[in-house]
Amino acid sequence: MMRNILLPEKIGSYRLFTQRTLSIMMQDNYVHGAVITLKPRTSIVEKLIEIPLTQGTNEDLAKSPIQAMTDLIKAAGKIDNICIIIPATMTVIKELDVPFVDIDKIRMVIEYEIEPLLPFSLEEAVTDFSIIKSNKELQSSQILAVALRKQDLQSILEPYEQSGIKVNTVIIDLFATYGLYQRIPAYHDLPGSTALVDIGHQGTRITFLQNNQLKLTRYIAKGLDLILTHISEETELSPAQVLEHLQEKGMSGIESQSELDKIIQKHLINFFNEIQFTLNSFSLKLNYYDGVSKILFMGQAAKIPQFAQYSTDLLQIPCEMFNPKKIFDLPVIKNNTSKDTHNWEDFINPLGAILAPPGFESFNLRRKEFALFDTTLALKQLYAGVFLFFITCISIGFVGYSQISQLSQAAKALEQDQIQRLKALLPQKDRAKAIPLQTVFRKVEDVIKEKTTLWAPFSQERTKPLEVLLEVTQTFDKQQFKLDVEEFILSEKEPGNPIVELEGYFKSEKGLGFHHKEWAEIEDRIKESPLLTFVEPPSAIPAAERGIKFSVKLQKKSTAIQQQLTGRV
Repeated sequence: MMRNILLPEKIGSYRLFTQRTLSIMMQDNYVHGAVITLKPRTSIVEKLIEIPLTQGTNEDLAKSPIQAMTDLIKAAGKIDNICIIIPATMTVIKELDVPFVDIDKIRMVIEYEIEPLLPFSLEEAVTDFSIIKSNKELQSSQILAVALRKQDLQSILEPYEQSGIKVNTVIIDLFATYGLYQRIPAYHDLPGSTALVDIGHQGTRITFLQNNQLKLTRYIAKGLDLILTHISEETELSPAQVLEHLQEKGMSGIESQSELDKIIQKHLINFFNEIQFTLNSFSLKLNYYDGVSKILFMGQAAKIPQFAQYSTDLLQIPCEMFNPKKIFDLPVIKNNTSKDTHNWEDFINPLGAILAPPGFESFNLRRKEFALFDTTLALKQLYAGVFLFFITCISIGFVGYSQISQLSQAAKALEQDQIQRLKALLPQKDRAKAIPLQTVFRKVEDVIKEKTTLWAPFSQERTKPLEVLLEVTQTFDKQQFKLDVEEFILSEKEPGNPIVELEGYFKSEKGLGFHHKEWAEIEDRIKESPLLTFVEPPSAIPAAERGIKFSVKLQKKSTAIQQQLTGRV
């Protein structure tokens, strides 16, 4: 689910997921394949597979390329990615300098840079490149640009398509060889210049490296089969018998003065002279005159004993056989092949195609109309996008519902708190009822209107309502006289003449009634009040244990009397 849908295979050079990759190279009469598992931190070589295209001279046992590749896929098992390797001789390779270090920017201009150098039109070609040197300070790169005709690529892919094999990557053997060379520390650290000489059946590729950078390459149309054929023409032996003789005696055994050995030495010397001539021309072209420090032979040369030592003596240049097993000197690359009986030299390119360094691992000629579009992956990505959309909507809905629920609870708590605070303004009988907030608001508004009407008579007078209330409170001191006031009413029955009515209970320590000292003091206070006076004598009704229920009705004194009393005070 995560792979290639939510996350890419790699971020930069760091691999996020394990990938099991198969590289295939069809060469001579064999199909060679390497199965390598690429993990985030390690790479494991699991299988080296060799499928012959022919079995001797018996045509009944011969296998077509399609059948051979089908057998190879079955032997490889479950594979995530397939890479095929094609000969560099089918392509046009040019070294270019570009003013960029970013791969995407280089890819945008590569076609314009290589177009004038092509022997065919750009519309007929697919192109790609590999970076061989970058200068971040100058923001420039040296690249090897590769172009291949579309019709040639189509002919290469056709057998795989007929076999139902999905090829993800197409690279050239030159980059595969150079990639493996770059990964092996024993070779990468070689000083000066190095030559890689790959001797095949039909031809030989010579690659010149300067300071471990690939500079020039040339293909000589002379391989081991042509050398054996020329020797066979001068002797009575077949090419197979000549090869058997070389393998049996080795290069050190042909130094005898026999006629056969003299003929073999003559043709080998001619072959090495062509190699020497090519190396000299490389040096002249690059203005490099220090000579080649080492020659690494590979390919069919590995099948002839003492070939490297013979070459060293003949060319007077240190020579050795390219050993791909040195890749396992790197602790991040493991060998997990079941048997170690393989001819590892036949798997140099299949190994290098997968284990290439960062500058070459992005190379792929399968571009333009040949680029793969994975319909299954696209559908998975679409389904994943829809799934993530719904998950996001559900998550947002859940979070929103949770927040709304919390806000609703907070609002209800605030509402109840405000209801309790507003109920304090209502009469006692309404406080215990479960009343909605809107109803409480209406009742409180009614109380406010009632109080406003009640206090309206005082708005036109000099005496303020609070002054009247203070006067009543001081006159009827509840603590001093042990009064229990039940009701206090301000009203205006006549315009400009507000009335104050009080009802409550009075209980004297000496008995009941209004003829005691405490009540006399209250009467005296009312009489002496500068604001209030009796409207009528107070009334009294016995109230059992509560004492006497009294009722007092007062009114505000006239302004003249009020000023007179105030002046006396």
